[in-house]
Amino acid sequence: MTGRIDSPDTDADIKLREVLARPTATCFVMNAGAGSGKTTSLVKALAHLRETNGAELRKNGQQVACITYTEVAAGEIHGEIEEDPLFHVSTIHSFLWTVIKPFKRDVSTWVEHRIDEKIAALHEHNAKPRTQAKTIEKNRLEIERLERNKAALNTVTLFTYGVGSRYDRGILGHDDIIKMVPQLILEKPLLRKLLAQRYPFIFVDESQDTFPQVVAALKELSTDPSCDLCIGFFGDPMQQIYATGAGDITLESGWEQIDKPENFRCPTAVLSVINNIRREVAGALIQKGGRRIRNGDSDEYVPGEAHLFVLPIDEERNSHLTRVREWLATNTHDPEWSEDHRSPDVRILVIEHRLAARRLGFETLFSSHHDKSTDALKTGIAEGTAWTILPFVDYLTPLAQSVWARQKFPQIQLIRAQSPLILDIGASQNPNSVLKALSAAAELVAEMLRPDSDATVRTVLQHATRTGLLALDERFKEYESLISQTSSIGDASDPTTSVRPESDAIARFLEVPARELLSYQSYLDEHSVYATHQGVKGAEFGRVLVLLEDDAAAGNMFSYNKLLGLQELSDKDRENIAAGLESTIDRTRRLLYVGCSRAQHTLAVVIFTPDASTAAGQLRELNIFDSGCVHDPIDLQLTQAT
Repeated sequence: MTGRIDSPDTDADIKLREVLARPTATCFVMNAGAGSGKTTSLVKALAHLRETNGAELRKNGQQVACITYTEVAAGEIHGEIEEDPLFHVSTIHSFLWTVIKPFKRDVSTWVEHRIDEKIAALHEHNAKPRTQAKTIEKNRLEIERLERNKAALNTVTLFTYGVGSRYDRGILGHDDIIKMVPQLILEKPLLRKLLAQRYPFIFVDESQDTFPQVVAALKELSTDPSCDLCIGFFGDPMQQIYATGAGDITLESGWEQIDKPENFRCPTAVLSVINNIRREVAGALIQKGGRRIRNGDSDEYVPGEAHLFVLPIDEERNSHLTRVREWLATNTHDPEWSEDHRSPDVRILVIEHRLAARRLGFETLFSSHHDKSTDALKTGIAEGTAWTILPFVDYLTPLAQSVWARQKFPQIQLIRAQSPLILDIGASQNPNSVLKALSAAAELVAEMLRPDSDATVRTVLQHATRTGLLALDERFKEYESLISQTSSIGDASDPTTSVRPESDAIARFLEVPARELLSYQSYLDEHSVYATHQGVKGAEFGRVLVLLEDDAAAGNMFSYNKLLGLQELSDKDRENIAAGLESTIDRTRRLLYVGCSRAQHTLAVVIFTPDASTAAGQLRELNIFDSGCVHDPIDLQLTQAT
């Protein structure tokens, strides 16, 4: 291993090696703030174990497990450890599935009980006096489907793991894995013993976002006297951005806490801001240091800049944002802030994907999957992994782009890899004529996806399947009647395709303007300057603009106006704070910290509020930003200023 392992050791790295060298296994929690090099510490720990314990572990057929939150993070660590099979690096879901996969009987029993629980919950719902007749019928059909699934379990010979569950086919989804495996670890001592024997070291990356039931299961594992293993949690409670996360990992008896307060990413001006954001949190880690650059024979801290812009809520919001970027380009002497420059090192962070979708022109597409939909489709549209969207993301949109660019070779490659006509071409057919027809079909797909097109997702799918460009995913088969219609909302006559949130989402998706697919593709490919606060956790950019728009966001999960004292707390907020429960303030503070801590050079925060001039005065007194770096509309010479 090179790169990270060659960087200078911090006190936290030294202490971690001491913990790992103890003769009896000691569990630990490493608390490492943003930009501290948490992954570096994790990789160094893996390198240390390879040097000190590797031979013994290989001899015993054991591995070091490293559980990450995303596939991207797993891939990053895999690269650092050079794919060494001594280490089992995977996401939480994949790791849990690896643990339980050999125990088919236990899986089958759990699935049967899970189906019974779902059926019982639906019966209970139907028995409530105010349940509407439409809901009762919908639940009745779902009960029948679940009962068919339960009966089909007798024919399932192999269980597999996928995005969504299909029990009748032996497919378990993300939610099933998270519920099932921790429960079985807690209930079955033999499973705990086998798990500890196979993985005597288990490291959990981004532990603050790990599911609480997973943390509980690992803690049970650590306290079982028959299990001799070391469990390490690497994380930062201030970077918990998912409501499902465990947050702060409390220490158990005999555990060690290792604090890593260094920050190697942010310039000192930004470091001051993120420390000010953390300061109200009891026991918060105060970060030190900051980004440094080489100057001759010595390293110097980068001062950087951090500015807060307080702007009015009006119809000129986009123009105001342009003015902010112009101001930054001029006053920080940095042309990369200019919209004309289109620098890849500038990111504008919005509070949710919907706001990015609204600004970039794919809000209808986003809403079709997100509103009143399934968890799998909500997550899938945010990450570009929804099975409904993959035919476009992986094939049809790139195909249209290759047509527009007149790039014949990529176009032919895509068609050869995806077209059922090419894959099943017969001996009597002329490949060139088939390819010519498919190329013509691709030209029409490109026309359908243009910004001025009136085509819908349905018409694109109809054309692509009719011409042989595309073979629909098996999961689309259930909705073929919807695809073949001329419109879908209110027309689904088949009750089996109109009672589930997934069906409703697909019906809406089919009516989405096809032109939105290109903007969505650009967003996924990070060709857009926009990203979400949550989506950039772990990333870093030279120039970061954090956009605070409470009025434009959906729901009440976050409120920057409340956090910054510009809006009164609700009674519920006060109740939660008094009871020590998580509040809107807690969630918003963490999100602001994550967004601001991405900046390597310059940070700009823009908040839109009704009375911008008054709010600017209040925010100067709050002392999160230097008072001279809090700007009101007059500073930007906005005509809307009063």
